[in-house]
Amino acid sequence: MAGSTRRGNSNRLEKLASTIESEIVPRLLLAHALPGRGAEIAAAGPTPTDVAEFTRLVLQHDVEVALTYVNVIRSRGCSLENILLDLLAPSARTLGELWNADLSDFGEVTVAVGRLQEVLHAVCPAYVAEPTPGAGDRRALLAPVPGEQHTLGVSLVSEFLRRTGWDVVSQPRLSPAELTDIVHDQWFSVAGLSLSCERQLDDLAKTVSLVRRASFNRNIGVLVGGPLFVEHPHLISKVGADATAVDARGATAAAAKLYASRPGRDAS
Repeated sequence: MAGSTRRGNSNRLEKLASTIESEIVPRLLLAHALPGRGAEIAAAGPTPTDVAEFTRLVLQHDVEVALTYVNVIRSRGCSLENILLDLLAPSARTLGELWNADLSDFGEVTVAVGRLQEVLHAVCPAYVAEPTPGAGDRRALLAPVPGEQHTLGVSLVSEFLRRTGWDVVSQPRLSPAELTDIVHDQWFSVAGLSLSCERQLDDLAKTVSLVRRASFNRNIGVLVGGPLFVEHPHLISKVGADATAVDARGATAAAAKLYASRPGRDAS
């Protein structure tokens, strides 16, 4: 049995090495080794070519392959913030588009998103290693709308908020009752809710209303996000929210603005 396990691990490592050698390195060289632009490319962020290739890798290979690709991009001098905003987030959107267009099935996209989550967890400890101290009453609850399947955006925003000193409670799967209980029992200055598709818009509006009625903090700010609001930001008024943002960096700024504008922050 031990010999079989060793052989299995050896075969897995050989397959990973072969994939890196035959697919990742040549494609990166082709995409980025342009004559006369070495210094500029060395500090470049992820490109659309990187996003397309990374998306293909998370669909077709184990997470180690995707992490290797991320590490090579980082070796060009790309910041972790750019990795999160310009590689992982666009890749998640691309996976959603492939699913909506029936170019990839639910199982494939689910597995790929799981690999994206693993990549996020692998790179984020370095990103949040030096958070700004002193969250105080800057507490945020982040969750997808109950029933929403896409959770990577919530994870990204969580990491960005923690980086700027927020105390974040991030819940990837909550029922309406569980969400209501959390905001009723705990003080949050901001609640962030994520939605990817229009068919759950009414559910989001109901959830926002529930959060406001149940919240321990009667002046809670409600931030909404997701692909739907990137395309249709005017929908925030339809669901009764206070703000939206196109990405995790924007969500961090919006949360700070909501926090600063809420009256009686210390009151319940």
